[in-house]
Order: sequence, then structure tokens, then C-alpha cells
Amino acid sequence: MNKQRSRRVTAAISLVSALALTATACGDDGSSGGGDKGDAGTGKGKIVFWDNNGGVRTAVWKEIIAGFEKANPDIDVEYVGVSATEYQSKVETALQGGGLPDVGGVSTTMASAFVLQNALEPLTARYAKSPLKGELNEGFVESVQAAVDEGDAMYTIPTSANNGVLYYRTDLFEKAGLPEPLTWDAFYRAARKLTDAKKNAFGYTIRGGAGSIAQAFDAMYGQSGITSFWDASGKRTTLNDPRNVAALEKYAALYKKVTPSADLNNDFTKMVAQWDQGTIGMVNHNLGSYQDHVKAFGADRFRGIPQPTGPGG
Repeated sequence: MNKQRSRRVTAAISLVSALALTATACGDDGSSGGGDKGDAGTGKGKIVFWDNNGGVRTAVWKEIIAGFEKANPDIDVEYVGVSATEYQSKVETALQGGGLPDVGGVSTTMASAFVLQNALEPLTARYAKSPLKGELNEGFVESVQAAVDEGDAMYTIPTSANNGVLYYRTDLFEKAGLPEPLTWDAFYRAARKLTDAKKNAFGYTIRGGAGSIAQAFDAMYGQSGITSFWDASGKRTTLNDPRNVAALEKYAALYKKVTPSADLNNDFTKMVAQWDQGTIGMVNHNLGSYQDHVKAFGADRFRGIPQPTGPGG
């Protein structure tokens, strides 16, 4: 991962390739890291792997690593699981004080900042010569290239993609006589109607802690209908467009009116756990929490749909 620790690059890239192919099939997102033994190109030594979604995906990565070590008996992989909410700060601390892994999970939202700090080894040439070339979805490849805005340069290997999902309790909606929250108007109406704070029932749970920007962006652009993060000049973002500002203010105003007060500090794990308790009508997350909801409710008491649409569709 760190350019100053690139003596294990060849072995590390082998691990990335093996993990990426397997993890894509598993729908995971991560990578790995290197250790202290072995010289570049020897194919021997230790690779320290920082998983950027530790706990949630640990079992998957342990299985992948076991297969890799069996195929590469001279390489040991040290797995370090880091929770998604703590990962970026852990990397930032390591950047300042040393101790970065050889390989680590890097999402597209983090990639640009890490590249600017000279933390990532370019993978463009290695990817072009690797067995992965031509095997990855081109949209995935373009997304990691766009994340660092250096043309065709690649600093990460895409292993998965995810999409925002609005989950809603079909049984609660049916009982209240509510239609699916397919539009933002229907979403807001349902959030109000399903709320009865005295009975600890709420229409929605809003993500207020770490990672909340993802849901905020979905709500802003989903309501405003603005289709680009950049204006026509390509030099300024559309974040401060009055339509986005109004949309975010309306969304944020849901807090404590139709949501639990604990939402202010809830990261995704707390938000998901709170929804799975069964007294909240809707939650905005992604496909990663689907199995948690199945365990909580069974597959027939909730549904996940794309983000609601505005007047313009």
C-alpha cells in the first residue's frame, strides 16, 4: 500500500489478483496488506492485509486467504480486520506515524485523498499484465479510475459495487394502508404516518454518524433532480445549488420528528441494528445489510427498492 514499503509488491499484487477475482464473486469489497519478510519478486514472506469492513466480511476474507495460502505456501497473510467506521482514521494515523500495510481495502471515496498523500502504489501497469485484465466489468474499472481523476491511472482493484436501497416494512405499510414509498412525496407521508413516538414507533431512521454523507447525497440529488456533481464549467460542484440545499434541509428536518433521537450518532451498524428491532418503518442503507434484515423479519415482511423518485422521475 505504502510506496515506501514496496519490496513485497509482486507478492502483494498476486494476492490482490487472487482476492479480487474471488471477492468479486462473493460481492465483497476489500484488499490486503504486506509484511516485513521477503524481497520484491521472491514470492515469499508475509503480507499484512487490512480489511476495510472487518467483522462484517471477516469470514469471507478468511476463506479467501486460506485458499491463497494453500496455492502459495511460501506466503503468509496476516489478516487485520478494521471496522468500516474506523478504517479511514486508522489509515490516516498510519500515514503520519508509519505502519501501513502492503495492501488494504480502499473505497472510491477514500482513494483520492490517499493518492494525494502518496500512500498508494500505482497498479496501472500491473493490472494491464495481470490475469484480471479483461475479466473485470469495465464500469467498475472506470469508477476506480474516475475516483482519482488521473486519466486511465489505477490505484485500486475493484472487487465489488454497491447501491443505495430504501428498505421498508411491507407489513407496517399494509397495516397503515400506505402505498410503496416509490416517490419522495410518498416517502415523507409514510414517515409521518408511521410515527407514534409514545409507542416508540417511528417512520424512518436517519443515519447521523460516520458515513452519513452517502445517504445525505442520495436524498439531496434524488429530490433535486440534478444529475451531475459538477456544474457546466466542470470546476464547481452542484452541492450548493439552491435545489440541493432545500432538499437536504427537508431531509434533515426529519430528525426527532419521525426518527429516534439516537439517530444523531448512529453509524450504519447501529442504524441497521435499530431498524431490525422492528418498530421503524423505513431505513436507507445498501444491499450489504439485506441478510441482517432477513434474519430479523424473514424475507416476506420487508422489501428493498431503489431510491424514491422526484417529480421529474
